Amino acid sequence: MRISPQECTDLDLEVHRVLRGVPLNDVSAVDLPGGGAARTIDDVRALLRHPVSRWTSAYMALIEPFRRFIVYPSILRQLREAWRAAL
Repeated sequence: MRISPQECTDLDLEVHRVLRGVPLNDVSAVDLPGGGAARTIDDVRALLRHPVSRWTSAYMALIEPFRRFIVYPSILRQLREAWRAAL
């Protein structure tokens, strides 16, 4: 489920201190059975991007539909399945 970047940055998470200044462009909340507290930086790394060249913004805009409709749903589905298997 998509949430606003502001809703995410309002949370008191260590990741916000570590990645201060890195633009937050897309945020998804993952429904994890049994709770989802104490997420690690690796859990949210895929949701952040840092422009590394002048082409980064154009590239990210070009692949946005692929990421949003194919990659992210697949990753989130795998995450939920692994979470359920670990319970």
